Amino acid sequence: MKLHLAAIVFLGLGLTPVRAGEIQLQVPLQCEIGKNCWIQQYADHDPTASASDFACGSETYDNHDGTDFRVQNTQVDVNVLAAAEGTVKAVRDGMDDRLAITPELLAAVSSVECGNGLVITHQGGFETQYCHMKKGSLLVKPGQHVAAGEVLGKVGFSGAAAFPHLHLSVRHGQTKVDPFSGPLTQDCHASATSLWSPLAAEALHYQPFSMMDLGWATGPVSEADLEQGTASGQAPAASWPALVGYAQFINLRKGDSVQITLIGPEGELARNVQIVEHDKAQYIIFAGKRAQSHWDAGTYRIVADVLRQGLPKFEQTHTAEIK
Repeated sequence: MKLHLAAIVFLGLGLTPVRAGEIQLQVPLQCEIGKNCWIQQYADHDPTASASDFACGSETYDNHDGTDFRVQNTQVDVNVLAAAEGTVKAVRDGMDDRLAITPELLAAVSSVECGNGLVITHQGGFETQYCHMKKGSLLVKPGQHVAAGEVLGKVGFSGAAAFPHLHLSVRHGQTKVDPFSGPLTQDCHASATSLWSPLAAEALHYQPFSMMDLGWATGPVSEADLEQGTASGQAPAASWPALVGYAQFINLRKGDSVQITLIGPEGELARNVQIVEHDKAQYIIFAGKRAQSHWDAGTYRIVADVLRQGLPKFEQTHTAEIK
């Protein structure tokens, strides 16, 4: 059975209003929001060619109709959970996991953008749709009843996925619904009706931006290195030919000042300050220095800072010992 793809556009006429309390959604990933999973993008509430999320922010893009829950890289193993009790309506599996980062790769999935995934029907006429799941991981079949929080499969990067994530869409009849606020036809300034359970709402409070990773490398770090998990989790060693500190952010805005400083036992080794030129869904900054022969024993620190409109908004330090 084929999925109804997330890209389907419904007419905004005769929409059934969403009533509070009809359904309560749980976080659809088995992870800790802000630590090993993040919201990359929200649904778009702007009917024009511009885009605006439910908080009138820029963490979305034109016509995006769901919420993207991302994980750190393609090597991470995270379960997808049923957001609410219901019955499985449709399932698709078997599509390869590959990052659709070129026009050719996007064209290859033009009719199956959702990738591997499923649709669940719920009480009160609601449906949830889960996209970009890992090939071969889906554990449910059409007609199967699932409980809230039941494991459905795993996060992947099938279909039109530029990064590993779960795209969650919610519908009420023919109405596309943002679980943070209500129908997508509703302006971001309108009164919000959340479908999240109190526990989920607390975990999913709106973040203007997030840092996903702060770590060490032996040289410049690319987006591909981070997406594929080849740069993360290294501990610096005295024999490294160069010492690089990097930070990976999501949802920085035009004009943000981002700084990373590398500090050794004798003081500052390197510093890099960048002004974000336009809104960035992902942003990587690094600073480093080549070794003369080896790195002295002692404490080394990476300090990452963000200023927005000239005001400090974020600072985090990562410390490592070289022996």
